[in-house]
Amino acid sequence: MQRIIQLSILIGLGILSGCGKTDQTQPRAASPTVPTIYTCSMHPQIQQDGPGNCPICGMELVPMKSGDAANPRSLELSAAAIALADIQTSIIERGPATRTINLFGVITPDDTRVATVTARFPGRIERLFVNFVGTRVRKGEHLAEIYSDELVEAQSELIGALRYDSNKASAAGIKERLRLWDIPEDQIELIESTSKPVYRVRIDSPTGGVVTQLDVRDGDYVKTGSRLFEVTDLSKLWVHLDAYETDLSWLRYGQHVLISAKAYPAETFTGTIAFIQPMLDPKTRTVKVRVNVDNQDGKLRPGMFVRGTVEAHLGTGGKVVAPELAGKWIGPMHPEIVSDEPGDCPICGMPLEPASELGYAAYDPGEPPLLVPAEAVLRTGSRAVVYLQAEKGQFIGREIVLGPRVKDYFVVQSGLSEGDEVVTNGAFRIDSELQIKAQPSMMTPKTAEQAMPSNEVTTSDQSHPLSEDGKSTDLQDPVDIYSLHKNISQQFTTDDSFNVALNSALQSYFKLETKLDQVDFTSAQSAAAEVADKIKAIPMKGISPPAMKILMAEQVDGEQAAALLKQDAIQQRKPGLEGLSEALITLVQTFKWRGKTPLYLMHCPMVYDDRGARWLQNTAEVTNPYFGPDMLSCGEVLAVWNSQTASWDDPE
Repeated sequence: MQRIIQLSILIGLGILSGCGKTDQTQPRAASPTVPTIYTCSMHPQIQQDGPGNCPICGMELVPMKSGDAANPRSLELSAAAIALADIQTSIIERGPATRTINLFGVITPDDTRVATVTARFPGRIERLFVNFVGTRVRKGEHLAEIYSDELVEAQSELIGALRYDSNKASAAGIKERLRLWDIPEDQIELIESTSKPVYRVRIDSPTGGVVTQLDVRDGDYVKTGSRLFEVTDLSKLWVHLDAYETDLSWLRYGQHVLISAKAYPAETFTGTIAFIQPMLDPKTRTVKVRVNVDNQDGKLRPGMFVRGTVEAHLGTGGKVVAPELAGKWIGPMHPEIVSDEPGDCPICGMPLEPASELGYAAYDPGEPPLLVPAEAVLRTGSRAVVYLQAEKGQFIGREIVLGPRVKDYFVVQSGLSEGDEVVTNGAFRIDSELQIKAQPSMMTPKTAEQAMPSNEVTTSDQSHPLSEDGKSTDLQDPVDIYSLHKNISQQFTTDDSFNVALNSALQSYFKLETKLDQVDFTSAQSAAAEVADKIKAIPMKGISPPAMKILMAEQVDGEQAAALLKQDAIQQRKPGLEGLSEALITLVQTFKWRGKTPLYLMHCPMVYDDRGARWLQNTAEVTNPYFGPDMLSCGEVLAVWNSQTASWDDPE
């Protein structure tokens, strides 16, 4: 905080130095005297007409400039202040946007290229030509020889039928039966020409590949349907990649994938996405993506771990486009089949489908997406803020709507135009200065005047909370957070109706936590709205104006927090829960909640990348609603509410 105050002083000096160079020959219009209002940079709802300390956080109140109301999000800096703060800007432009998705997986055989050789008739294995797994065979090569009584009998019937011209139809039927038994054609011709039965019949490989399974040995007796061999064609392979939920919006059927394996660090192999599994694995939270890869040289082997890289090209609005597939037709089962005309797939015979029906947006080469540098964006919850340089030295904050992130940029959905100049370095310094001035900023989108219904003083002359050694409280330390609330002296007495209404809001809040712990987000959204409605329904009858303004501020905060929880984006749920939690914590301690239900102040230091967050519970056992089942027990009890003394007690 000292660093922010020092920076504010330096920027203030820069502004003064810049103002000193103004042309003094211009007449100045007389301005009416406006009383100075003091506010808290962290809690702009706190206002008073004199200096003092914030009753919530203990920070020193700062003057609120009334002239900022014309453009409350504007900040003017002199050239010296800009140089001191190292402010740098960039021009918003349109450009090609490519999102790189890295996936990991394993190579497996192509299931459509696995052939199982079975016995078509009972018999005995007389000879194996292939006697170990891994043998490479070509289509038609010998695998084994088999003797069968049934086969000898069928051959004898054929020889007998061939002796009589009147039985040609019978002979043709017997030969067809032999063909159905996979008897090679040359052996059938040998039987016809010699009129002698063949006692050992060959079993040939139905396809080329590698023998991946051997189920018989010399001399084994087999039955009809017994498995003998399995031959797998490894000239084409499948790669099963694991894609997380956040990757799915970028993946499309037919996309090209670069495959790399540790065995060949200098080489990459090209494949195409042929199938995206429609179901999510609940254990790994991933979806299997199948890629077809050509392996004519035999370098890739099933079982290898590989990395798959997908380059997703984005068009206007952040939609995935494929320039090479514009106006093309693709095989629905074989993505390697791409045609300029409609027709049938030459492999499976299914009708080809337009690429636009497989998830690709229409490609418009003349309108690339609008991009903003990622370092220019200040993000908090669902809001994204950038600072534009309107004129030299004048910076204006603007909320924008972001699309997906592509490397070092975000796609802009709305809020910016081509040619806008945004701050890429020093945006947080500008935002901090606006926050110190109690003007709209990243964390406080409303000004103090907007947050409060009137300009009445909301604080009394009270000393800000200090620790025992006289130092200011550190709001990042959970122990100091507890001490701060333990020492706050601004409390108001209320009647029973107020206490009953607050108790009802707490019970709905506990129900919300339960739904979040159970990952039931649909019910949690309804519960959040119920909490906000009950906070809003707390009666104001009989409370003083200062107390009324605190209550109204918390009602607004609760309503905004519940709105965040209604959004589908997971990252909005934590700010929403924190907003409701902080609103209820303030109401409990400020209005001396008197309830029979136990109340515990909890804290988890790991929320928001170790920033930490608080919540309330009616049990001492930690059930962290910020992380849910993943880290349910992460946290600690900071304090226990004492309804008799209306204060926090140390946990036992």
